[in-house]
Amino acid sequence: MQLSASSRALPAQFGHLVPQPALGGHQFGAALADDGARRAREQQRAAAKAELAAERRRVNVDKIEGIIRAAILREREFYSEVVATVLGEALGKLDQEIKAKRDALASDLRELRRDIGKKINRALDEMRAIDRERGKVVDLPNPTRRVN
Repeated sequence: MQLSASSRALPAQFGHLVPQPALGGHQFGAALADDGARRAREQQRAAAKAELAAERRRVNVDKIEGIIRAAILREREFYSEVVATVLGEALGKLDQEIKAKRDALASDLRELRRDIGKKINRALDEMRAIDRERGKVVDLPNPTRRVN
């Protein structure tokens, strides 16, 4: 059998292809099932890779959120300490001012009591002097002086 020039060129062009026998019905179904199983495995692998990538992103987001929360808590603690210190100092100063004012008021009150006591004693002394002049001498104890 003699092949034409064009027919001889075909094996040269497609020599890498190996002729396969035709598949029977059961073989064709098995080949399709193998191909379907292969595609299902590829889809499972792709889904697993996507899930792993999503998990990595989620872990990174969780880590970042944790870092941010920790930083916020540290800032709050720092400012809480600063505020507590400032408030403590302010309260200390207020306590000192209140004590100084309380002491001043107590001192003023003692002076007022002394002044009132002196005025009452003078008034009583004047009343006694008037009573002596009139002849009515009544010696009453001084109510402003304490007797122990």
